[in-house]
Amino acid sequence: MHAARASLRPASATNGAATVQSLSSYYVQTLRRVFRHPRAIFAFVGGSLMHGVGHAVMALAAAACAQSVLGQRAPWLRVSGLDAALTLAWLGLGAVLAKVVGGALAASTQAQVSGELGCDLRLRVLDGWMHAVACGQARHPDHGEPANALETSTSARALGALTSGVREVELGLAHGVMAGVRAMVQLVPLAALLLALAPRLGVGALLALGLFGAVSSRARNALKRAHSDAGKKADALLEAADDAVKHAELWATYGAQGRVRAQVAALGQSWTRQSSRLELLGGALSGSSELLAALALVIVFGLVRMGWVTSPDASLLPFAVVFFLAYRPLRELGDARGAWLRARAGLDRLEPWMSTTHAGELESAPTTERARWTMAPLHLGQLALLHGDLSPLSIDLAPGEIVVLRGPTGIGKSSLLRTLLGLERASSGELRYGDSDISQAPAGLTTRPFAWVPQDAPLLLGTLDENINLAAAPHQTDPLRLIGAERLRSELGDRVLGRDRTLSGGERQWVAIARAIATEQPILLLDEPTSGLDPASQRLVLEAIRRLRGARSVLLVTHREEPASIADRVILLT
Repeated sequence: MHAARASLRPASATNGAATVQSLSSYYVQTLRRVFRHPRAIFAFVGGSLMHGVGHAVMALAAAACAQSVLGQRAPWLRVSGLDAALTLAWLGLGAVLAKVVGGALAASTQAQVSGELGCDLRLRVLDGWMHAVACGQARHPDHGEPANALETSTSARALGALTSGVREVELGLAHGVMAGVRAMVQLVPLAALLLALAPRLGVGALLALGLFGAVSSRARNALKRAHSDAGKKADALLEAADDAVKHAELWATYGAQGRVRAQVAALGQSWTRQSSRLELLGGALSGSSELLAALALVIVFGLVRMGWVTSPDASLLPFAVVFFLAYRPLRELGDARGAWLRARAGLDRLEPWMSTTHAGELESAPTTERARWTMAPLHLGQLALLHGDLSPLSIDLAPGEIVVLRGPTGIGKSSLLRTLLGLERASSGELRYGDSDISQAPAGLTTRPFAWVPQDAPLLLGTLDENINLAAAPHQTDPLRLIGAERLRSELGDRVLGRDRTLSGGERQWVAIARAIATEQPILLLDEPTSGLDPASQRLVLEAIRRLRGARSVLLVTHREEPASIADRVILLT
C-alpha cells in the first residue's frame, strides 16, 4: 500500500510566462466552479452591469445639471426649469441606488470567489508539503546540506506562503481580475456616452487612453519586481521573528537579546523601505489613471482650440463632465493591474511548496478501519544513510524486544529513525519487516509498521484524549494503563493542554508514548526519550517503556547510559 508520490514544482522552473499561465488556470478553475450556480452569475454580472450603468447615468445627470446651471438644456431632456431639476435629482438618486446595490452584489461575489480560491490554494500548498514529507523529500535543516529549494525553506517560510502568499493570490482574483471586469463594465457605457455626445472628441480621447496604457506597461513590470523583492524580505522577517520568539530562552541565557533584536529590526527596516517603494510605485500607477483623464481632457480640448477637432459647443460641457467621471473606473483598472502583479509575485512564493495533485487528496484521518500490522521481525541489512556519519547498519529486531542504540551526538541517530520512517531515503541496503520489503514505502501507518516518538514530544492544542487519539486504532487498549500513567486522565480531564494546563517534560513524554501506543503499530521508534528530564521523570519514563516489553518492539536511540537499564540489547553506533 504505497501512496502516490507528489510532483513538486522547483522554484528554478518558475518564470514569468509559466506564472501567468498557472495564475490564469487557477482563476479560471475557480470561476468555473463558482459560476456554475445561477445566483452567483446574476449577483456578479447583474451587479456589475447595475454598477456600470448607474455610474454612466450619474455622469449624464451631472452633465445635464451643469448645463442647466449655465442656462443650457440637454437635448435629451424634454422639460425645463424646476421640473428639469427635479427630474435630474430623481435620475441621480436612481443612478446612485443602482450603483450601491450593484456594487454590493458584485463585491459579495468577489469575496466568495476569492475565498474559495484561497481555500483551494492553502490545501494545495499543504498537500505539497505533506506529500513531500511522506515521500522523504523534505527534511529539517539540521539533517545535512539542502538538496533543493524546498529543503532550504523553513516552517516560517511555509507559514508565510500559507498566509500572505495565498492572500496575495486571493486579492489578485478579487481586486485584480474581477474588479478589473467591473471597471471595464463601467468604462463601456461611459465610452458609449462620449462617442454619442461628440464622436470626434470621443475617438481622440480613446486614442489618448490607449497610448497612455501602452506607456504604463514598463511601470507595471517594475512594480512586479518590487512585489517579488518585498515577498522575499517579508519571508526573511517572518523567519527571524519566528526564531527570536521560539528560542527566546536560549538568547536570554547567552545575553544575546540585543543582537537578536537588532537583526529583527534591520530586517524590519529593510522590509519597510521595500514596502514604502511599493506604495510609491503602486500609488503612482493607480493615480496615473486620474492623471491620464485630466491630461487627455487637456489634449482633446487643445485639439478643439487649434481647430483640428470640431464639436458643437453644446456638447463640450457634458463631454467634459462625463470624461472626468471616467477617472474612477480608470483608477480601479490601474489598481486591478497592481493586484494582478502582486498575485503573480505571490504565486512565485507558493510554487516551491505547491503540489500538482488536486487539493484535498490527503485525508487528515481515514474514515475506514485501516489494516493492522502483526508482530514480525525487523531486518536492517547493510543499511546506509544519506546523512550522518554512521557506518552501514545490519540489525535484527525480534518481536517484543527492546533494543537501545547508543552513539554520540551528531552521528546520525535521528537520521536513522527518519530513514526507517520513510522521511528520508537510504542510499543503499535492505529494510524488511517480516516478508515485506519496505525500503521504498512512503511514510505512514499503513505503509510502515512504525510509530514515532520524536525528541521534542510535540502536543496539539487540545485535550489529553485528543492528543493520544491523534491516529488511534479502533478498539485499542487504554495506552495510559499500559505505561502506568492512568493518573494523567484524572488530573487533566478535559482541560486543553498548553492552554489550561502546562505539562512537565516527563508528562509530555508519557503523552507522546501513549499516542504512539494507541496506533497499535508493532514497533515504537523512540528518539532520546529521556533527554532533558530530571532523574525522577527519567525513571518514570523508562519504567513506562519497560512495561511494553513483549507487547511492542522498541528501538530506542540515545547518547545517554540510563536507557540501557531496560534494554534487552544495547548496540553501540560507530
